[in-house]
Amino acid sequence: MMFLQTSSLFLVCALWPLMSCGPQSRLHENITDQDMFWGADQYDFSVVLTASALECFWHFAHYGEIFYLNFMVQWVTGVGHDRHLTVTVNAPGGLLLYTIDDATGQIRFEAQETGFYQMCFSNFHNRFGMMQVFLSFGVHYDGYEDVTKQKDAEKKKKEEAGKELNNTLSSLRTQHTKWRLMFSTCFATTRTAA
Repeated sequence: MMFLQTSSLFLVCALWPLMSCGPQSRLHENITDQDMFWGADQYDFSVVLTASALECFWHFAHYGEIFYLNFMVQWVTGVGHDRHLTVTVNAPGGLLLYTIDDATGQIRFEAQETGFYQMCFSNFHNRFGMMQVFLSFGVHYDGYEDVTKQKDAEKKKKEEAGKELNNTLSSLRTQHTKWRLMFSTCFATTRTAA
C-alpha cells in the first residue's frame, strides 16, 4: 500500500510539468500588442507567381512608423514574357493606398493607422507564364538612432554631472580640512598665549 502511494506521488511530481503544457490562451497577460509587435524589422525573399496568380502578404505597422516595400521581377517564363507586375498596398481598414503596375517599384509612407497592412502581387498580365519576384519590406522609425543617441548623450551628461559633483565634494572636503587645521592651530596658539 505504501509502495502505491509513493509511486503515485512520484508519477504526479514527474508528470506535473507535462500536464501544464499544451495550448495556452493567456501566454503573456501583461504584454500588450503595442509591446509585442514594436520594433523595426525587414524581410527579404523571393516568391514565384504562377500564371494569373495573386499573392498577398501582411505586415504590422504602428501609427507613425515608416512602412516600405521594394520589389523587382527577377525572371519570367511562358509565351508572352510580360514583366509587368501589379502591386497594391491596403491599409488595415481596407483603404487602397498604392497601386503600381511595373517590373520594379518602391513604396514608402508613414503609417496613418496601427494594424496589418496588406501587400498584394498579381501576375494577371501573364496568363500562360510564371514570374519570380524579389520582395523587401518592413517598418522603421525616422529618428530611431536619434533617440538612442539622445539617451546616450543624457547618460553621458549625468555621468559628467556626477563626476563634477564628486569633484566639488572632494574640493569642499579638502577646504574644510584646511580650515579646520588652520582654526585648530590658531585656537591652540591663542590658548597657549593666554
